[in-house]
Amino acid sequence: MVNVKRVMSLKRIEIASKTLSLIYEDLTYLNLNHNYYRNIETLNISHFIEERMIYFSVMAEQKDLKVEIDIEPDVLLEIDKNDATRLVDNLITNAIKYNKTKGLLGIKVTKESLRVVDTGSGIEKKELDTIVCRFKRANKSEGGFGIGLDIVSQVIARYGYILDIQSEERKGTEVVVKWEK
Repeated sequence: MVNVKRVMSLKRIEIASKTLSLIYEDLTYLNLNHNYYRNIETLNISHFIEERMIYFSVMAEQKDLKVEIDIEPDVLLEIDKNDATRLVDNLITNAIKYNKTKGLLGIKVTKESLRVVDTGSGIEKKELDTIVCRFKRANKSEGGFGIGLDIVSQVIARYGYILDIQSEERKGTEVVVKWEK
């Protein structure tokens, strides 16, 4: 017989260890961002995001999120894999962390863009212009250091992508990264 308490405890430990790992990787990225060698390669971002969604499945399950994924096959980007990881992981983590329990997490990948949608707490209109600044947090009630969207913004600037964030308080947020101009 399965011990439900034990399984839930193990899931919480897994989520905590993944969270710590992501924080460490983000801080390392911020510290070394300008000094590390980038291996720009052709990355199948469709396959990459599918893999990352498997990685984040436990976190999404813990919040009982309805996950809708629409990924066009074989979307290829010229990007360093570490930069792609920082970009994708921060957007998905935010969409999970700031979402409501039993909310919606939507991921859409096309040749033109990546779209991440959540039905969470949203961001005040006055905060939208500065939300990508380092250490800026629109929602103080959730964990975080305010570095995720700063990292996203650095990756986007490095590759000439375009970032569009639309949000409404208590309704959710839509983040679009356009790689095709």
